[in-house]
Amino acid sequence: MNCVGTPTGSVEHLNRINFEIPCQLAVAARDAGVGHFIHISSFSVYCRADEIGRATPTAPTGDYGRSKLAADEALLALANDRFAVTILRLPLIYGDDVAGKLAQLLRLWARTRVLPIPTGDVRRAMIGVELSAEVIARIATQPVDASKIVFAADPRPFTYADAARARNGKNALRRFPVPRGFADLVERLAPSVGGRLFADSRLADDDNLAIRYGLGSRLYHDIAAADLS
Repeated sequence: MNCVGTPTGSVEHLNRINFEIPCQLAVAARDAGVGHFIHISSFSVYCRADEIGRATPTAPTGDYGRSKLAADEALLALANDRFAVTILRLPLIYGDDVAGKLAQLLRLWARTRVLPIPTGDVRRAMIGVELSAEVIARIATQPVDASKIVFAADPRPFTYADAARARNGKNALRRFPVPRGFADLVERLAPSVGGRLFADSRLADDDNLAIRYGLGSRLYHDIAAADLS
């Protein structure tokens, strides 16, 4: 299994960590007689898409996504009748106490007390490290069809409305709806910021292994319990 990866660094560094090392690990595992190799990939192999699933075409827009896609393709090419490869593509992963980009967003929101959001809200796939680990354990003990690409996310996507409800009475978070046209303008002028704040990016329920395995949502429990000080 390979969980090694990095989203930052030079092109050479990204290719070394996200492409070369996973391929070397897979070859060593295959040569040692391992029968099933699980590789953690990313939704960054896709371009902006409101809904992601097995029918979504890959079209990475950054060096990170390109390095992850190159690894996915090379690893699947190593598969044979005795060596199965499962590519698990995950969305934004947050750590303990919602660490990472989700924590940055929530802390910004907690400081400003109000956050502009598009009219109609957004729906974005996310997953915590604990739920990710549980999905991986299920794949290892209850293998999906050999040598394929699979997906997982928290069964409930992130929305600003649900996040605000989860924090009700604790660092109250308020929303300021803005026209969708304003959100589209921000996305055009600052794609990285607009994409994180205003764009939908959910996982199709039919392709979500967490739902297929009957695993419960943890996202809003984790948001409610997070220390945003």
